[in-house]
Order: sequence, then C-alpha cells, then structure tokens
Amino acid sequence: MDKATVRQETLGKLRKLGLVPSRKEQQEKAILDQLFQSSLWQEASSVGVTLSMGLEFSTEPIIERAWQEGKTVAVPKTRPERKMDFIKITSGTIYEKSHFGVREPLNDDIIKETQLDLLIVPGVAFRLDGYRVGFGGGYYDRYLAGYPGQTCSLVFQEQLNQEWEPGPLDLPVSTIFMKQWTDK
Repeated sequence: MDKATVRQETLGKLRKLGLVPSRKEQQEKAILDQLFQSSLWQEASSVGVTLSMGLEFSTEPIIERAWQEGKTVAVPKTRPERKMDFIKITSGTIYEKSHFGVREPLNDDIIKETQLDLLIVPGVAFRLDGYRVGFGGGYYDRYLAGYPGQTCSLVFQEQLNQEWEPGPLDLPVSTIFMKQWTDK
C-alpha cells in the first residue's frame, strides 16, 4: 500500500475515532500515563512537541505537565525549504497561524537540536518498528536527520498500519506509546 493511501485511510479512521470522544480520551489517558512513567519523560529536561489540532493526539496535557515539572517546552515553527526549528514557549507565548493553519509562536527563541532531550513526533500512521507516515511535507524527517536526542510517538490504535514500506529518507522514532484496545 502506498503512503498516500495509508494516509487517507488512517485519517478516515481518526475522523471516526473523533466521533467517539470517550474512546479517544480513554486512549489518550492510557498513553499519557505510559509516557509520564517512562524514563524518556522522567530524564528529559526539555521536550519538543506539536501544538495539536483537530484529529491529533491532544498535546495540551503534555505541555502543562512539562511546565509543572519545570521542563523547557519547544514547539515547531516552519521555515522555507520545508525546514523547521523548535521554539521555546511559555504560558505567555503569542501565536500566529502558519500557512498550514497550524499555530506557531511569534517569537524566535530557537532551541537547538542538541538542547532538546525528547522529541514527541506526530504522524498519521505508524508501524510497530517506529516508522511513520506524516502529513506529507517531510518536515519531521528532515529535522530527525540532524536530531541526536530521544524520540517517541503517541499512537492511537487506529493509527497502526503495517501494510506499507518506509522510504529511503524515512527515519523511525525510538519508542511508540500505544494503548491496545479491546471491545467488551
């Protein structure tokens, strides 16, 4: 299956998940519990994470928890040539919408790749070996190529898809946090 098909099918599954808020919230809670108990989280003094929107895993609790624990939080800001930097944010940060409709900080307080201990990488679909299908821009794959720290992704069961092969530029995340779902 090609990535475009995987992306389209998985987005459909995420839309359906969004129609059952209790199921989405239950998965998010279980996955966040795993993240917060992990050594990846506990040993990190700085965290890179997206500002979630729509169908994505809600990152607001991650940002709030990081601040409560005194961690530095940085979010992506897109640049020309499909590049991005991570920008330090605080509760007083002012945002603007990018040309993708994503909130990005107005400030330019860049946190270098070597200063981020943990990068929580978003995606549309994931394989168990850490490879992911993103939203199609290649921003994270480019960033990951120069990122030396720890990586993880927070994955809904609906995002798991083993039926595609990673490309030569794809880079896996080191850890997948996911709640197995069983209907009872």
